[in-house]
Amino acid sequence: MARISAHRIAFQCPECTYQMRQTLGWLEVNHIITCPGCGTTIRLNPDKLVESVEAMEQAFERQPRAIQIEPRMTPVKVR
Repeated sequence: MARISAHRIAFQCPECTYQMRQTLGWLEVNHIITCPGCGTTIRLNPDKLVESVEAMEQAFERQPRAIQIEPRMTPVKVR
């Protein structure tokens, strides 16, 4: 989980829209945040956060699918 946990995300306080940045790893450990802008206490749902981080990790680990591009057929004009 080191790769995704080190990723920094930006989010806003729901009260004053103060912009905060924090790593996913920090957010997994710290479920209660105090907004530096207005002092509002923000509680994170740790289960949802871990679920989201795991889903992102799985998405990054998947091999990209082969892309097949088919030639575009030009329509034939009938007179």
